[in-house]
Amino acid sequence: MRYEDLDTNVVTRFESVLHTVCMISLRASAEEIAFGHPCSGLIDHMLTEGLKAFTKGLIESCLDRRQEFKFNGAGLKMWTTIVDGKIYVTVGGDQFDCYPVTGPKIRDLFKSRGYTRSLPK
Repeated sequence: MRYEDLDTNVVTRFESVLHTVCMISLRASAEEIAFGHPCSGLIDHMLTEGLKAFTKGLIESCLDRRQEFKFNGAGLKMWTTIVDGKIYVTVGGDQFDCYPVTGPKIRDLFKSRGYTRSLPK
């Protein structure tokens, strides 16, 4: 499968979710930000590359394997894979518990939009 083979609605919905993740992250409490901004890595990539270019690069990197992305450049992570043209995401990492409000909100967002399931190894 190639990026161009994905349904454009799948890509557009994923871009929307990534944008929403940034918005959730920007509302993080001072207590959570003390550990570092929850999605500084994601926001940096999206600002320097643009939403569409970043999303395309992320999707292309996980077309043939499970791909890790560090939301905060460290231990708050998402693992992404594509199976049969559908994007699946798991949110976690060793710093997940450092963000007791923002981490679960991000995980729940992906779950509510149908992006979660057990990822293939």
